[in-house]
Amino acid sequence: MTDAELLHQFTSRQDEAAFRALVDRYTGLVYHTAWRCTSDAELSRELSQSVFTLLAQKAARLDAGQGLAGWLHRTATLAAHNARRRETRRLRAMN
Repeated sequence: MTDAELLHQFTSRQDEAAFRALVDRYTGLVYHTAWRCTSDAELSRELSQSVFTLLAQKAARLDAGQGLAGWLHRTATLAAHNARRRETRRLRAMN
């Protein structure tokens, strides 16, 4: 099945198996994108969960035909950069 078909099944029928198929398909991409930005395995796992949670929330508004992989990559990159910024601010506040 294509990403668009899986996303449609998830949004129209609340088909958890379709969403699981997308997660299985893109977990590696999302995790490794986050890891390249953070070099932190635990944080990358947390960010991956956040990205897929966001996907579930926004699935009805996304057009998978426009490139779900690209959306996931951009979202993971932004989430990782935001996490690094928060950590930098936290460390500065401690000093």
